[in-house]
Amino acid sequence: MKKVLLLLPLFSLIFTRSTGQNIQIGGMLGATLLQGDYPSYSFGDTFRILANPGFGIFIRRPVNQSFGIKASVYFSSFAGDDHLNPVLLGSRTPTDFKYSFMEFQVSGEYYPFHFNFIQRQASFFVMSGISATKTTINNTDISEDCPLFNLNIPFGGGFRLQVSELLQATLQAEVSMSFSDCLDGYHGFTNVKDLYSSIKLGISYGIVPEANKGKGKSIGCPAF
Repeated sequence: MKKVLLLLPLFSLIFTRSTGQNIQIGGMLGATLLQGDYPSYSFGDTFRILANPGFGIFIRRPVNQSFGIKASVYFSSFAGDDHLNPVLLGSRTPTDFKYSFMEFQVSGEYYPFHFNFIQRQASFFVMSGISATKTTINNTDISEDCPLFNLNIPFGGGFRLQVSELLQATLQAEVSMSFSDCLDGYHGFTNVKDLYSSIKLGISYGIVPEANKGKGKSIGCPAF
């Protein structure tokens, strides 16, 4: 958590260098599902999915009505269990795992269109960027060849609703593709890269820079 607090001033400096724009600071809740060497879901006699809850904070700066930049820190857990696929039982030890991870992400957002929803302005967006995932394994690493720090490429999309002049709500779905086969701490027999999927619900509040205060609303960033 101390690392996160140290990064916030850096994010704020980067995102507020342009005094003609406002920034949005918010929090998010989500759920994350890892798809790697260990199975994480089953559609057998009993449906089971190992999606774990997550939470985070973010800073967004709109560039214009079509583009935005966002930096975020997100915490969740990866999990897998060979019992979801009995064929894999006995092939490795341990047979299941669950450990926490921390994701740093910087992404760009593109808004191809806007529309009205329940008398509020809403926007559809697509996103992509780069993220770094730091995993925490409390016991012995499953494979010494796997680093605890991995780079990923996230991409996805979602909707943003303008609740009030400064308050926004966001629903986003994304997939993060790793550059390694080690997000689950296990280097498999193939070179297929691990990936994980997340659904995130966020609430953000707009903050107008000091340079814009008292100069009228015409200087502020358009709401979207």
